[in-house]
Amino acid sequence: MQRTLWKKYEFIAGVDLSWSFRKDSWVALAKRKGFLYEFCDLFALKDFLDFERFFAAHPSLLLAIDAPLRIPNSDGNRKPERELAPLLRKAGWGILPISRSFILSRFPLLFEFHKLLEKHGFQVVPVPEPSKARVVIEVFASLSAIALCADLKIVRQRGEVFIEELLPCLKEETGSFFAKNLETYMRPLLLERQKGRDVVDALLCLYTAWVATVCPERIRIFGNPEEGFIVVPLSKFSPTWLIP
Repeated sequence: MQRTLWKKYEFIAGVDLSWSFRKDSWVALAKRKGFLYEFCDLFALKDFLDFERFFAAHPSLLLAIDAPLRIPNSDGNRKPERELAPLLRKAGWGILPISRSFILSRFPLLFEFHKLLEKHGFQVVPVPEPSKARVVIEVFASLSAIALCADLKIVRQRGEVFIEELLPCLKEETGSFFAKNLETYMRPLLLERQKGRDVVDALLCLYTAWVATVCPERIRIFGNPEEGFIVVPLSKFSPTWLIP
């Protein structure tokens, strides 16, 4: 059920960004074909030089990244986390506090990644804009998984049960054209437990990018552009507490 695109980005991508260079970041990529998007690749990036090459090869690109992109507050919590925390608590889930001091202590490379995005002309926006060639949105992969499949047991085990539980939901939401090659790519990567979780999260970010680009009426935004935001894709499987 793909609809009119807000912006005909040549590529959309989901990125599970690593918290250090000791571990790979994973990218799930889809390419536009007419008015549709087709999943086309899944690969690891080891460092910023790999990201430089990736950005250079994809001048028309929407990125959905599982990492905070705007962090105006020195301490405490951003607006999206303040809005999400009580909802997630009721569902038996949680969310990390996000502030500049927290990121400096846990993920200092993120600020260098922000500079890399700016260098390559990415605009941080809540939804794709028709005048931008490169756009990046912030997502929360765990919440995207909850929105795709409300069963928290499945969400917690998403690397182990992806093929049996999450893939059917993904196919139903995006259509067989988008997802037809997914299983071939995913099966060998899911054999390693930790790698499998990272790969699934990259794919969940890509799914969020797909919804934001193709069906923008089906996204919910927590926070705002000034205080930070998280884009959540809504589906027919989403829990009622997530539907505004």
